[in-house]
Order: sequence, then C-alpha cells, then structure tokens
Amino acid sequence: MAKKKISTHLYVLQCGTRFKIGVTNNIEKRIASLQTGNPEKIELIHIEERQNPTKAERYLHRCFHKNRLKGEWFDGISLKDIRIKLLLFFDQD
Repeated sequence: MAKKKISTHLYVLQCGTRFKIGVTNNIEKRIASLQTGNPEKIELIHIEERQNPTKAERYLHRCFHKNRLKGEWFDGISLKDIRIKLLLFFDQD
C-alpha cells in the first residue's frame, strides 16, 4: 500500500509588526494554536505548497537571523523583504 503524501506548506503569519515564518501541514490548526491566548489578531499573509519547504524555511531564518525575536518570530522586516528572499531562493532551484 502506497504512503499518502502529506501536503506541507511554507507560511508567513503577521501579528502587529512581527512575522512568523514556518512550515505546517495544517495551517488552520497552526493559526488556531498560536492565536490562543494572543490578544492581537494573527493573519496569514503568505502560503505556498512545496516539496521540501523546510529548506526554504531554514534559508529565511538564516537571512533574517538578526531580526529574530524568539523561535520563528521576526521583527524589523517587511513582507516585501520576505518575498524577495523567497524569489532568490526558489530561483536557485
């Protein structure tokens, strides 16, 4: 019996001026778990399905390491910054 392929997504969430860059196979569940106890609304601002999104996630985390707050949360960057880095990363494929 063949294994069922699980879709995995690279996502970017925004909460105020902060961005979360991560990977999930269930974005609704991920947002709900992060929203619990958070007074600010968390918004999905970018999502894309990729074969191996973990490589792109690690690349973005390295690019913005100076802006890391904690875990996968970053501040002092913009969605435009993130999209430019993604274009550069996927252009290498």
